[in-house]
Amino acid sequence: MNDTQTILRNSSGNISSLGYPEDYPENYYFTKLISGPSGKIVTLSINFLDTEKCCDFLQIFDGPTTQSSLLANLSGSVHCKSVPYTITSSSNKIFVCFKTDVSISGAGFYASYNIHERRFGDFCNSTYVCETGFLCENGKCGCSSNEYFNQTFNACING
Repeated sequence: MNDTQTILRNSSGNISSLGYPEDYPENYYFTKLISGPSGKIVTLSINFLDTEKCCDFLQIFDGPTTQSSLLANLSGSVHCKSVPYTITSSSNKIFVCFKTDVSISGAGFYASYNIHERRFGDFCNSTYVCETGFLCENGKCGCSSNEYFNQTFNACING
């Protein structure tokens, strides 16, 4: 059973395997392209994963196709609702591919995504600029030398 590719363009949303939280179908394949505006990046948070460890996989690629760099190849069980497994792209696109075989199935996966500007610690350069309030230094978004990063406010503070 195959799903046709879906392109997700909302600034945030959720994706899951077919039937989640019930078992996904056997011999199932689907893809989702999460695509944001140029200059933004995508953060994907895996909140739940339950697949046949040897044979059913959730693959996350850093770009628009399976030819892009592989960011994660996940299989087995990951229950991380309190602290999700988080993956961030280097560009404005993440490609999600879920493949299963013809035997054992599980509940599949549930994930949320957010398309946003580059934040503290994210990769940056002359093309990929940082969110307002951060500077690009040595390829990372950060604070100026007379500031420190405050996690509570997600901002650079004088001091």
